[in-house]
Amino acid sequence: MPLIKRGCLFFTAERNEKIYKIFEKICQTKKVPFRRINGDYKILKNDLTGTEFEYEREIFKTKLIGEHQAGNAVLAFEAVREIIGDNYKAMKKGVAEVFVPCRLEKMPDEQLIILDGAHNVDKMKTTANFVKRFKYCRLHLIVGLAANKDADGILKEIVPLADEIYLTRFLHNRRRSQYFRKMKISANKFSKKKTSLFIDPQEALLTTRKNAGPQDLILVTGSFFLTGELRSNWYSEDYILKKRKMI
Repeated sequence: MPLIKRGCLFFTAERNEKIYKIFEKICQTKKVPFRRINGDYKILKNDLTGTEFEYEREIFKTKLIGEHQAGNAVLAFEAVREIIGDNYKAMKKGVAEVFVPCRLEKMPDEQLIILDGAHNVDKMKTTANFVKRFKYCRLHLIVGLAANKDADGILKEIVPLADEIYLTRFLHNRRRSQYFRKMKISANKFSKKKTSLFIDPQEALLTTRKNAGPQDLILVTGSFFLTGELRSNWYSEDYILKKRKMI
């Protein structure tokens, strides 16, 4: 549930009428001005280099991958417009420079490797929709989930697309990973393809890279903890600390 309190403005692009009515009722009760964004935009390009779309006869480009990112950008655009007005130059620059690590992020590697922190059913649906539209030979899927996540719901969206499945965990001292047995039972409900288990996520990645062909796609997903951990193979801690920002 979003944070809605008096003194703020509330913007939403929610399409589910049931959920929208809940937002509307809360805003009316708390006397919060709210606005529904229709997001009437047109996708011009959507590939591994980013997303390009047209909105209000203006062309916007973002590094973020996936058609849904156009909707997110339009929502942010309208919220910012309320504050600074129609400064298209500034808002285009903001949309172009924003970057979210581990959200359909392509690694700088000879192999095609994408890290995506999708950790619930809705986010995994978005990831699966992108994968369905993407061209590759075979999909090698590395998945690790937190213990409190809906394994059946999440894996149902992505596992049927995979040619090989590698189940693993993340090594985080404050969050527990999902039990292998539970993940394997869930994965086997939705696919008969080969499923391998790896206690060490680095070993899962190494094995996947050895098995993947030059035209294959390696997708690491299920948790930002897992993708963040494996991202260190390409971006060192020093590099990340020096950046200290998401753009």
